[in-house]
Amino acid sequence: MKYKLVKDLMTTPAIYVEDSTTIKEAISILKENNIGFLPITKKEIIVGVVTDRDILVRGIGIYKLNTKISKVMTSGNIFFVSPTTPVDEAAKIMAKNKIRRLVVLDNGYVKGVITTKNLLNEPSLLPYITKTYISDKTLPSYSSFSNSNPHDSIDVNDYPL
Repeated sequence: MKYKLVKDLMTTPAIYVEDSTTIKEAISILKENNIGFLPITKKEIIVGVVTDRDILVRGIGIYKLNTKISKVMTSGNIFFVSPTTPVDEAAKIMAKNKIRRLVVLDNGYVKGVITTKNLLNEPSLLPYITKTYISDKTLPSYSSFSNSNPHDSIDVNDYPL
């Protein structure tokens, strides 16, 4: 394995915002940095995370843009690793919890983020990365279809207009 520790692959410097940041300011930071994830801190201690999807689904249309980001952030069970966590352990955490990003904390402070995109630099981690996106339980096996072509089992009446 070429990369052994999270610190070898994580994205730095850490880009994060305080919980008093507005949704509008968070959107600007996401756009300016071409990222889709922000750790949220209070006096530099992690209190939540927010994704571009969180803002779209739980923010826009529900709250005004001058609302604090803390209204739409995910808080509580935040997954994180340290810079010295082995990369395969980080990949296992992501796969088990179906998450694509982990906050990297060092002595309680945000130091960076490691993502499935970062993990692509280590080919041996591909099976874990795949599991963060695809659930074995949700995919039908090819043999579960009634014939050799799964599209033959589809009836136009199954999808009324």
